[in-house]
Amino acid sequence: MRKLSSISLVLIAIFMLIIAGCSNSTNTEEKGKFNAGTYEGVSNGHGGEIKATVTVSKDKIEKIEISADGETGSISD
Repeated sequence: MRKLSSISLVLIAIFMLIIAGCSNSTNTEEKGKFNAGTYEGVSNGHGGEIKATVTVSKDKIEKIEISADGETGSISD
């Protein structure tokens, strides 16, 4: 009898954990696609340093600027 009640308690605990894991999330905070801000990246090209600056809002990319002064214009544009 004691073994049966121990098994029952374990099964109830497992069932409660499953139910808790299936509950709806109450977090209604709106999330965007991006973390808003300005981001910079630098790399070496054939004619010097290439710098990219990207400005993003919560939902979209606002602006991209590329600085590649030492690169061939028709290739880096």
